[in-house]
Amino acid sequence: MCSSDLYEEKLLLNRTYIENGEYYRLITVALLHGGLWHLAFNLYALHALGTLVEGYFGRNKYALILIVSLLSGSTLSILFNPANVYSIGASGMIFGLFGALALIGKRAGVEWRSVLVIVGLNFAIGFVDRKSTRLNSSHQIISYAVFC
Repeated sequence: MCSSDLYEEKLLLNRTYIENGEYYRLITVALLHGGLWHLAFNLYALHALGTLVEGYFGRNKYALILIVSLLSGSTLSILFNPANVYSIGASGMIFGLFGALALIGKRAGVEWRSVLVIVGLNFAIGFVDRKSTRLNSSHQIISYAVFC
């Protein structure tokens, strides 16, 4: 096993790890990405959406939205995915930003066409690139719904 495999093994999210008390994985899952494209899309979404959400809510509430979104997405991934499915990435956190943006959209003057493109791309990654998401689209949808 190479060092990157050991790194992933220490941070990725799976129900078995959580049942064994490794709760830190609910957060560390966001540090892993299944490749350059997965990381690039998440960084782009974080910048594009995060700038709007932080500008509207302020730094502290923005940080709270990110943390709650990450924890809810990770928790729901554990609850809805089979025990043999591993999750990686910050998609739950990103989809929580989509939900927050849906709440403030009109008041913040959001141009929805570009936001829907970002939503579509992130959602499609969950079905196209199995390596990067490892079937964690269920937590993306539910995390989005938490803030709507």
